[in-house]
Amino acid sequence: MSSNLAHTVPDGGDDRSTDPASTAAAESAVREIVQSVERREAAIAAADGRAKRDWKPVVYAVVVVACLSAWFVPIDPPAEDPLAGASPADRVRGMQVGLEMQARIIQSYVTLHRRLPADLSEVTVLIDGVRYERIDDQHFRLRLEQGGVLASYDSQSANSGSVAADRGPFARGGAR
Repeated sequence: MSSNLAHTVPDGGDDRSTDPASTAAAESAVREIVQSVERREAAIAAADGRAKRDWKPVVYAVVVVACLSAWFVPIDPPAEDPLAGASPADRVRGMQVGLEMQARIIQSYVTLHRRLPADLSEVTVLIDGVRYERIDDQHFRLRLEQGGVLASYDSQSANSGSVAADRGPFARGGAR
């Protein structure tokens, strides 16, 4: 597009055109450029607006589904005792297995370090609730009490590390 706003005269000076036709043509060219820029900006803004609005319904739907599922899906509180449904015999056997596992972990420690640990914090795995008693350099006892039942492990018992369960005075809250 040619513009007749100003042109150079051969002697080096500017000759501002005062021709009304060329001024009107220049103004219409400027208006056309401004309108073209405004149309492009409007198209970009419309595209941005669509992009910004497209995610909102999805977010609203996710929030609504999450709220409704939390409202309608009952969540049971965790049981205080994970073994609440277990029979007494199953509880005792589980305690015995836990003590046997802890004893094997201690025996692995002895194999590696050639000594008994001073306390259970020295071994790699701890069974929750197990109490450790070091009798001498080669003899230890483990005890575990749950629900009034005491299970014990003696590393030098006649059965070479048997686990015994006692429901005696501990069931009544007696001395340990």
